[in-house]
Amino acid sequence: MRLPVVLPLLFSIVAFILSMLTIFAGSRQGFIEDAAVITLNVSKIGQNLLEPNTTQANKDCNGGGMDLLDTAKCDISKVGAKIENALKDKIGDNIRQDINNLTRALGIYDFYSIHLLDYCEGYYHNSSTGNNAGKNVTHCSNRTALFDFDPKQTLQKQLINGVTLEDLGWPESLDDDIKDIRHFIIATFVLYCIGAGFAGLMILGCLAAIFSESTSIAMVDFIMSLLSFLALGIASAIATSAMNKAVHVINEDGKKIGVSAFKGTKFLGMTWAATALMLVSTLYFSFSVMKRIIHAFKSRGHGGSKV
Repeated sequence: MRLPVVLPLLFSIVAFILSMLTIFAGSRQGFIEDAAVITLNVSKIGQNLLEPNTTQANKDCNGGGMDLLDTAKCDISKVGAKIENALKDKIGDNIRQDINNLTRALGIYDFYSIHLLDYCEGYYHNSSTGNNAGKNVTHCSNRTALFDFDPKQTLQKQLINGVTLEDLGWPESLDDDIKDIRHFIIATFVLYCIGAGFAGLMILGCLAAIFSESTSIAMVDFIMSLLSFLALGIASAIATSAMNKAVHVINEDGKKIGVSAFKGTKFLGMTWAATALMLVSTLYFSFSVMKRIIHAFKSRGHGGSKV
């Protein structure tokens, strides 16, 4: 029995578990919800249109001689008034006093957390809306491989009658930003499946290596650990880069209408931890294979000198 192989065995088991948790996080309500890829925060959407300066009546709006800035202000005022009228049946006349409940009145949720297999939606506890704010998840979509989430379509379906995303000022650039998220989620999902699959096979390979001195088994273990490491490493690199870019552009394009995004730090922690563990396993078996090959050459050399 080769006890040193127990170490890469344990690393492979942990890496496999972390990889599977990365894939299935958020796949049902309450299951590792805080390991989302990206969380879209729309809890402040539309509030800029209901500020006193934007929805108060402008006596000059119907007059002539307005410049472009005045015209824009009047357009915003009209949109704000339209939204106010649509909301009166929901939260009454004291709309500005209850502005923190605007998303509920509009029919949408405070946040939409995007995972590899689905998305979840819900409300923040109290008035806190930061990345570390408490969340009350109320619903998750069906679990689907190669999941494709379109928040614009989802939000538009949930909005109350009489209000559209265009009324809330939803910019087209946000659609492009979110398309990039959808593309990288599909790509990383495939890579995570490959990485988790080879990590799972590594568990069997390590068990075989514990009871065998075969160089062939060590070589197979090295190849499987290398493939798992590469798949997880590439997926982690893509996820990290795409997350940082997506969060930046969403925050830039969405700040005018109260839309922001947070990257999944716990998700990144799990995926990079799995990658590091498979790297250690790969290094172990690479040294093991090299050691056996060198030993085999030396044995042949000694055998030839004796002849």
